[in-house]
Amino acid sequence: MKLLTNSKRTTRYLIRVSAFAVLIVFQLTLVAPVFALDQFDTDAINFGWSQWEPGGRIQCNKDPEVDVSTLVGSDDAERVFNYLVGKGLPPFQAAGIMGNMQAESGIQPQRLQGTPSGTVTLAEDVPRGQVAKAYGLVQWDPAHKMIDPTTAAGKDPNNLGVQLDFLWEQLTTGSESGAGKLLMATTTVDEAAEVFLRKYERPKYPDATVDFRKSAARQMLAQYGGGSPSGATSLNVSGCPASDTGSGPSGYQNPFRDINNLTPARIDQGVDYNGTGPVYAIGRATVIDITLNSGWPGDGNGSGGTWISYQLLDGPAKGKFVFFAEDCVGPPGDTGNLPIAVGQNIDSSTIICHMYNGQTAIEIGWAEPGHTQRALAHPYYSCNGMSTMLGQNFSDLLKSLGSTPGVIQTSCPGSPATPASQPLPPGWPTW
Repeated sequence: MKLLTNSKRTTRYLIRVSAFAVLIVFQLTLVAPVFALDQFDTDAINFGWSQWEPGGRIQCNKDPEVDVSTLVGSDDAERVFNYLVGKGLPPFQAAGIMGNMQAESGIQPQRLQGTPSGTVTLAEDVPRGQVAKAYGLVQWDPAHKMIDPTTAAGKDPNNLGVQLDFLWEQLTTGSESGAGKLLMATTTVDEAAEVFLRKYERPKYPDATVDFRKSAARQMLAQYGGGSPSGATSLNVSGCPASDTGSGPSGYQNPFRDINNLTPARIDQGVDYNGTGPVYAIGRATVIDITLNSGWPGDGNGSGGTWISYQLLDGPAKGKFVFFAEDCVGPPGDTGNLPIAVGQNIDSSTIICHMYNGQTAIEIGWAEPGHTQRALAHPYYSCNGMSTMLGQNFSDLLKSLGSTPGVIQTSCPGSPATPASQPLPPGWPTW
């Protein structure tokens, strides 16, 4: 009887526990999941990235392994750049990663920590245990966190393409996807280099090398960032392919998005602005002409009046020419050398020059084809300061991209002409 009584008590206990568990599960199904803000979300908020989606994880770009024999480029650095851009990273983000690779390994996939540049160490010879060292493009530490899983998957960890595939998987779907999210939310090459340093590499003393990594990243962008390989796409903030990388419906992007104290001035042949900072191309284009001391106004701060023109390769204004003139120079410390070259393919992430607050401001607008160094509106520009329809049209384009439009001049002394009286070329796009 005692055994039977204990059995009944046990049965009743199990029934109560089971009912309680079912109730908990039922209640949980009624509660919508709530994402807790992790460290990466907090960092994104602190950086001011308004597009951030807390709790999100990258789930795309799961491309197959790329063997080194399929990588395009004359050396490993160019192959790395083309791989990353081919995956969809904007050139400045690819360069940000490469600036760190340069600091870590000199972009040498078989380099072991502490060995001179050019010394090859095979992955199978990398030491383990207490003498373990970092290894590879980004100096994985310990080395075998890259070597072991790639070897187990039947891949060669010495291979450049295999290492790049491993890195890409880490950043998009693996253990470093949080760092990948932050990287893909950056908007400048310096920011990309610093985020990769602090969130992926995570050295003990990041401040000791941050300036070198930024400088190396800028050099990579200048050397390899003229354009994307054929078929490359761009990524949105989630790391997935974006159908439109421009900030406006045209697919172009605001060239003044990083300018400090941008102040619009008059609309004449183009549009005048004051401010300081980097100027970008508005879209994919080919550089046609670069001339320092061009004859356009400029106060001589390393330029004496710069002229830059490029031909757009896509979008509503495909085939048309854009100019940028006057007070714009090379980067700080090297103002006499612009970061682009004639014949170079550029895109909306390419810095073409740096504005400074000179006496004449800058001017941007539609250019004549070729090397005339004249605005397309030049034939209609009958007196200094008069607004033209082509100038107003370019101002409308900048406004559509989120920039502040220029100030229209309805007339000027000695001329009754107004923008409304001047025709746009037939078929010209409006914004």
